[in-house]
Amino acid sequence: VSIPYPSQTYNGRTSTLRADGTTGHFFAVVRGGGCTSTSGICTAAPTTDGRDGAAINLVPMGGGEGEGVGVECSTCHEPHNKYAPNPFLTRVDVSNASGLCRSCHNQ
Repeated sequence: VSIPYPSQTYNGRTSTLRADGTTGHFFAVVRGGGCTSTSGICTAAPTTDGRDGAAINLVPMGGGEGEGVGVECSTCHEPHNKYAPNPFLTRVDVSNASGLCRSCHNQ
């Protein structure tokens, strides 16, 4: 997939989108502090109303660094179904049809 997360450069692509958590923009990048993703890099989305930024896996460009992160298949999906019974092998519950998207998007 190799899509740079807003305000990041990832695999040679630079995103010009803002990631500051304000209305109409993406949530910021968070490292550690309750992040449960395999990379240790998540979004700042709250765990309310179906969002769970702590489970969203932003993938580092290399070396485990927090700069230069992007979105890959494993951002939304966990192929071993670690988060069962979530449908479609997703990291967060998508039963409300917007929780997964709103883990990155503020609207």
